[in-house]
Amino acid sequence: MRSRDRYDGVWRWRPYLTKRALRIVPAYFFVMFVVIAGLIPGYRIVEEHLGFRIGYHLLFLQDYLPANIVVAFWSLGVEEKFYLLAPFLLIALAALPHSSQRLGFLLFAVVVAVILRFCTAVSYPELTSYPEYFRVFRSPFHLSYDGLLLGVLCATVYRDEKLSAWLSLGNRPHYIFWFGCIVIVGFLSVENLLGDVTLFDKIFQPTVIALAFAAILLSVLHGAGESCYLKSDSLLFLSRISYPLYLIHLPLIPLASALSGNSPSFLAFLTVFAVLSLTAALFVHYAVEKPFLILKDRI
Repeated sequence: MRSRDRYDGVWRWRPYLTKRALRIVPAYFFVMFVVIAGLIPGYRIVEEHLGFRIGYHLLFLQDYLPANIVVAFWSLGVEEKFYLLAPFLLIALAALPHSSQRLGFLLFAVVVAVILRFCTAVSYPELTSYPEYFRVFRSPFHLSYDGLLLGVLCATVYRDEKLSAWLSLGNRPHYIFWFGCIVIVGFLSVENLLGDVTLFDKIFQPTVIALAFAAILLSVLHGAGESCYLKSDSLLFLSRISYPLYLIHLPLIPLASALSGNSPSFLAFLTVFAVLSLTAALFVHYAVEKPFLILKDRI
């Protein structure tokens, strides 16, 4: 079997989990504390059963239980479960001698997620509203892990010398890149997206969107966009603060609305919201996230 180092260090799961925890947990706990303490003007959470809710958020169970401190935190529940299972997944993949077997294993696991959503759709035939769709289909880990597995598939393809060389030929990376972009733009262009949840949305939409982003990722790994649009200083800056920006942006919406004078102009609101979000994300990055990233790199 020939692949780039074939999952070196797959057994070193303890340092891996420690590094993942240092990368994710401190900033998450800090933003959750700020929100619970009511330190963001205008953003309030319901205090009923707050201790219980804090408890399951600390345990990253907000994908199965309601993400009702900050709704965006649901995806952290999915990701943390994936990180805990990832060492076992890599051990299983490393035991397979051929790239085709590893890719087949990953694709089969992706198909299992689609089948699970199909079975769930059969159980909820009348479900058409987005809040119910989110609670039943989008949030639970076992129904939303396929996007993460497609990321592992991208890494598997990239580390395989033959597949990687084939994908790098000619303009293939650029074709793959623009294909992924067209699919994403197509979804974003649909009027009233998920306003009325269809059977396609319940079963296939998450996988199709994940495949589009996987195509973009694979193309970038093989050279697409190297010369200009994906290496700009502004995008590199946003990539460094993307995690704290994800954590803090939603609780800032009421404050941004108030500071923009509750203006009917979306542009006015967006300008205030962007400045607030970027400022807060920079603070979380330098005050909380970066010290732990430095510690992580020393392990």
